[in-house]
Amino acid sequence: MNKTIAKTISVAMHPVAMPCLLMLVLFNSGTLMSFYPLSLKLKLFLIIAVSTLVLPLFMVLVLFWLKLVNSVQMHYHRERIIPYLFSLIFYSSAVFVLTNLKGLEVLKLIMVAASISLLITLTVSFFWKISAHMVGMGGATGFILALYFMPRAEVHVFLLLAVFLSGAVGSSRLTLQEHSPLQVYTGYAVGLVTMLAVFLI
Repeated sequence: MNKTIAKTISVAMHPVAMPCLLMLVLFNSGTLMSFYPLSLKLKLFLIIAVSTLVLPLFMVLVLFWLKLVNSVQMHYHRERIIPYLFSLIFYSSAVFVLTNLKGLEVLKLIMVAASISLLITLTVSFFWKISAHMVGMGGATGFILALYFMPRAEVHVFLLLAVFLSGAVGSSRLTLQEHSPLQVYTGYAVGLVTMLAVFLI
C-alpha cells in the first residue's frame, strides 16, 4: 500500500471518530432509533461528538503544547497513557449522561463497550503498544454484528463496509510501520469481543 494512501486511511478512520460513525450507522440501521426525530438525533450526536471527538482531540493538543507528548501521533505507547486516561473520563461522562436519558439503551451500550475497550487499551499501553485504530474497527464490526439481533435491522452493507475498512486500516498501520501484525490483530480482537460481549451477554 502507498504510504500516502495509508496515512489518509489512518487519519480518516482514527479511533476517536468511531463512536460518531457508529451513531450514523445506528441512525440508518432500520432499528427504532432510525425513526427518532432529526432534532433528537442531532442532540445525541452532539453529546457523543463532544465527549469522544472534540474533548479528546483538544486534550491531545494541550498535552502537545505542554510538551507532555512528543507528537500528536504519539508513536511511543507510554505517551498514550495520559490522553487515554482523559478520554476515559470523557467517555464515562457520556455514559452517565445517557444513563439518565430514556430510550437510549443501544447508544449507552455503545459507549459502555467503547469505555471498556479504552480501559483495556489504557492498561495494555503501560507495557505494550496495541493498535487503537484496530480496537476501534473491531468495535465497529462487533456493533454491526450485534445489530443483527435487533428487530428490523438492515445492516448488510454496513457489515461488508466494516470488514473492508478493517482490512484497509490494518494494512495502513502495517504499511506505516506503526504496529506489528500481532498488535493489529490483538487490537481488533479486543474491540470486537468487548462490543459483542456488552451487547450479547
